[in-house]
Amino acid sequence: MKELRRLTKTERSLFLFQEWMDDLHKKDLWGPSPGGAVAELHCDRSMIDKLSERGILEKSVYERDGHYIVMISDRSIKKAKENKAKRGKWTAAGKG
Repeated sequence: MKELRRLTKTERSLFLFQEWMDDLHKKDLWGPSPGGAVAELHCDRSMIDKLSERGILEKSVYERDGHYIVMISDRSIKKAKENKAKRGKWTAAGKG
């Protein structure tokens, strides 16, 4: 193993990305891309963005070294689906 300070730029980038992904798993924030969330929730992409902005869907973003990756947590998708099936809306209460 190399010391962190001796990693090349590419190796450091890969290491930081792996750390981000590990953190997502530990926090139970792993899930599909917004496109995958669209397929699971049967809605438009704009609805995914709206639900993320309102905090209904948990969105995680990796933006570093020219890479941009977005994931929507499986648990928030599951909760939104349950709410939609039970109440006809994406949230447990209020508007949506």
